[in-house]
This record gives sequence, C-alpha cells and structure tokens, in this order.
Amino acid sequence: MTAHAHALLCGLSAVAFAAGVAGWRGVLHWLLGLVFGLLLFAPWLSLNLSLLPVMLPPTQAALLLALALLWQLWRPRAGVAAMLAGVMTAWWMLALDALGLPSATSFIVPCVSVMATLWLACRRGTFAAAELRTEAFMLLLPLAFAVATLPDLVDGWRSAAALQGMDGAAQATVNAGWSGLMVAVIALLSGFLYRGWKYR
Repeated sequence: MTAHAHALLCGLSAVAFAAGVAGWRGVLHWLLGLVFGLLLFAPWLSLNLSLLPVMLPPTQAALLLALALLWQLWRPRAGVAAMLAGVMTAWWMLALDALGLPSATSFIVPCVSVMATLWLACRRGTFAAAELRTEAFMLLLPLAFAVATLPDLVDGWRSAAALQGMDGAAQATVNAGWSGLMVAVIALLSGFLYRGWKYR
C-alpha cells in the first residue's frame, strides 16, 4: 500500500510542480531535473555509467517531497518548481516500475502527463493560477507527511502488539481504530493549516 501511495504522490506532485512553469525556459529546467533524477536514482542507468544509485525508500522520498513543498510554499520559484517537476517525474517513473508496470508504460505515462501540463502552462499564462498551485501544494503536504510517517508507525504498532502476545483478531481491531484516528488527526491538522494559510 505504501508503494501505491508513493506512486500517487509522485504523480500528483510532478503535475503540480509542472503547472508553475513560466515560459519555455522552464521546459529546459524540467529536462535538467529529469536527467538529474534518472542519473541519481535509476539503477538501470547508474549501472551503465558505473555510478552508485541513491536508493530511497518511499517514506524518505515522501519526507524530501514534503520539505520541497514547504520550500515552494515559503519561497515559490518557477525555475526550482520546474526542476522539482523533473525530479518528481523521474521518481514517478521509478515508482511505477517498482509496482511492476511494463517499462514502456512506466516511462510514457509520466512523461506524457507532465509534458502536457508543461505545454498548457507555457501556452496559457492563466492555466494554473498561483492560488490554485498553492492549494495543490497544501493538499499534497499532508499526504506527503502521511506517506512519510504512517508506514513506520504502523509497523512499530504491529511489533509492539506482537511482543504483547495479541492474537490476530485483537490486533486487527486495534490497528483499524488506530489507523482511523491517525487519518482523522492528519485531516484535522491539514484543515487548520490550510485555513491559516488561506486567510493569513
């Protein structure tokens, strides 16, 4: 489930970052980010170039994405957003590949989606207004923090329940209630964060 949430998060963030591109120079920034992301994180390219790929678990990648989202909320820069869109496109490709999709699909779907967003952002200046991008980042931020923290918390909870000798039914009941509580807390905090940001 973490891998699916990570792939969804990568796809949404790649499109959200790409929507902030201003001018055709942003496409060059996106290409630089894509090449950087593939060279740094893609094992099949790194083996050919005798480089060691950086292997990030989905939780750490989601935490880095949350920091990038906070940075873009604090100081939005079109060039940085375009490069982040390229890196997130590379991560999206790798996430789809890790889910077992065919290599062609893992490459074509992210590239076509992000390139369509780039084309619309360059052709129409009003394609994605600054407020709309800010709201997209605010919605992606709690999702990124959830993907970064919840899997490790759930694993820790399961380990604690196993050490206490709980049977499967009791453990499932406790896990369901605890997971629901965590989702509710994240939704509540993100609502307060959005309200504070929107009406500041």
